[in-house]
Amino acid sequence: MPAPPVSLLVGVSKKGEEKYLKQAEHFAAKAKWPTKVEKLIRDEGGHNFQTWREEYPEVLRWLDKQLADPR
Repeated sequence: MPAPPVSLLVGVSKKGEEKYLKQAEHFAAKAKWPTKVEKLIRDEGGHNFQTWREEYPEVLRWLDKQLADPR
């Protein structure tokens, strides 16, 4: 039986999380089927509640798309 598809969303900011940006890009590039990685890259933010609250709409749209996909 083939492995089921796996979808991941990686969120990072260009300013405020610079040290993680390269790692997130590398991680996403290394993903192989059945894993699919999408990136949420913001211009600025950081690892804090304000940034996460601002990401909620995009994350929920991504999650809705994943749940609706009948793969």
